[in-house]
Amino acid sequence: MRKFRRKKKKRKSIRSKRIRIGWKKKRKKSKRHDGADDGQTVVEDCDDYLIVRQIESVYLHLEKIQTKLGTDRVLCPNYHVVLHGPNPLVPDMSQGGFQTTIYELLMCEDSSYVALSYYIFTIVLILISLCSLAFEEEYESDVWVIMEMIITIFFTAEYILTLAIVKDKKAFIFSASAFDILAVMPWYIEQGAGDRDWILLVRLLRIARMNRIRQSPNPYVFLIGKTLGGVTSILSGIFLWLTIGSLIIGTFVRVLEPETFYSIPIGMWFGLVTLTTVGYGDISPETTDGYLVGSVAIIFGLCLCSIVLQAVGQIYNDNIEILKDQMMEIKQALFERGLIVVRNGDDLHIGDGVEFDHMIRCCLDDDNCYPMVNELLTEARELSELHTDKEYTYLGPDELREIIGAKAYEKISKKDDVDGADLGTADDVKRGPGSMEIESQPDA
Repeated sequence: MRKFRRKKKKRKSIRSKRIRIGWKKKRKKSKRHDGADDGQTVVEDCDDYLIVRQIESVYLHLEKIQTKLGTDRVLCPNYHVVLHGPNPLVPDMSQGGFQTTIYELLMCEDSSYVALSYYIFTIVLILISLCSLAFEEEYESDVWVIMEMIITIFFTAEYILTLAIVKDKKAFIFSASAFDILAVMPWYIEQGAGDRDWILLVRLLRIARMNRIRQSPNPYVFLIGKTLGGVTSILSGIFLWLTIGSLIIGTFVRVLEPETFYSIPIGMWFGLVTLTTVGYGDISPETTDGYLVGSVAIIFGLCLCSIVLQAVGQIYNDNIEILKDQMMEIKQALFERGLIVVRNGDDLHIGDGVEFDHMIRCCLDDDNCYPMVNELLTEARELSELHTDKEYTYLGPDELREIIGAKAYEKISKKDDVDGADLGTADDVKRGPGSMEIESQPDA
């Protein structure tokens, strides 16, 4: 028996030793030198915690480009004479005349320092209006009234001017600019209604001016709005179940305890706060039958709340997955062009000398990286009469070679050769967003 145990222990030690050796070989095989890969690296399997902030910034910038291109296509006057250059956020609108100049000032804060200053000025006015809403009752002064009048007249004139110059006026009225109408309504309503208590509710419409803030500090901020938008699809079902449940409970407690619940609406209120597990305690049953009905309501409410929370969480998770997929496409595009490299085995790093602008232009050239941007860029050039060449390369091969180095560039070119890509020189390349055409050429 002792010999058997000793042999078993020995086999176990040999097996564990083999596992350790195999793990070391695997680790050694997967380890690569800084900036190198074996052609089989999967970006999804690499650690990206070192570059996650940069990828988020690239995503936000591409989101901004997509929004601007979509807006300009619908609203920009004389869009057929807009010249699209290397920066999609700052196209040349000088050929569009006075209307296009005004549109650029009002709608394109990235176009110039004057437009950016105007945008900041409107944000300051919005903050002043919100401060007026919060403090005008506590600190009474005519200054609040005068400022709100000036701000309302300013935004009203701006809305009328914008409506007069945009190309598609119907689309502008039914777009997000509808919030601008809601934001200026309180002051005009106050002038006609006078000093009423419900005016405070009308003043809340000033919050609609926050819609003019077009910047977002983090991509996950978008998910809040998307999740709330998805929740609206299940709100009807929630309201239906809560209404039916509170009506049933309200009717039962009205019959069982008429002294406490003297009407069905009062019973429904008790049913609603019980089903939603709020439980204010302002009204409660006093008999055994009432407690039994309340207990059933509590159990049913817990089940309903858990289902609703799970549904909302699933909508949020779906949006998270979409966002992760979009950022994975960005990382894959940057990796394939050599702007992102693998170091220390499985850590992703931004390449030396790679700047934010290089990453943006690389993504604009890749049709798998945020593809809607590429489609809009191609369409914008096709709609413009000033573009004889409808195709364009944002990050040319010569500049890419200079950024990532000749050795890494040749490696990418060889990979493209294997994939069947058509390679050409910088002078030969004229492409639209979608197909990278580079020609392998010897180092100078």
